[in-house]
Amino acid sequence: MGRLKTWVGSILRKVMEERQPAPTRIDVTGVRPDAAQYPTNPGFLSILRQGYRKNAAFKACVEVIASAIAEAPLRVYSAEGVEDPSHPTRRLMRRPNPFLSEAQLWELTSTHYDLVGNAFWHKARSASGHVVELWPLRPDRVKIVSHPDKFIVGYLFSVGSKTDIPIPVRDMVHFPGLRLGDDFFGEPPFLSGMRALDTDNEAQDFVKAMLQNGA
Repeated sequence: MGRLKTWVGSILRKVMEERQPAPTRIDVTGVRPDAAQYPTNPGFLSILRQGYRKNAAFKACVEVIASAIAEAPLRVYSAEGVEDPSHPTRRLMRRPNPFLSEAQLWELTSTHYDLVGNAFWHKARSASGHVVELWPLRPDRVKIVSHPDKFIVGYLFSVGSKTDIPIPVRDMVHFPGLRLGDDFFGEPPFLSGMRALDTDNEAQDFVKAMLQNGA
């Protein structure tokens, strides 16, 4: 549950920030030409195909964790320790966007995190600057715009024919795993088990081929 507590803290700090109009552009002053950072860990689609969709044990582990996290709704308390079910954050999490429930948002976030070590939420704001929706973004479609002094100055999101859509830092919630071999993207929790996963897949493929050949 330690990871869940960390996520809850991140939500309370990041989701409902000061109500200011959202900036229309990313401040790229001093950004290097190669500032758009890509994750260095295994690709999302590759892990999705070779792990989640191909290996039953791997999928079961990911889904058990996701279901457990989704079972605990986010609760907001006052400084005096009194629960506040009408808090803006609680109301937002109850229905993050028109297509996802709170449980579905958590399940998708946990699954993205476990597959590639990163999960992202885009905070959609009203014209007055209120955060009115939360949209989970596929981690393989997100790039981080780095800065030599400011570390991260924004994000770029691509989907379909729309590429490098800028998202300011204040409008993104990033849940990274441990940043060990990458300064910007986290590593998936199961990374050290990739070899065992590949070996298990190869063994199953071998047995399947033998049975198909009448061995």
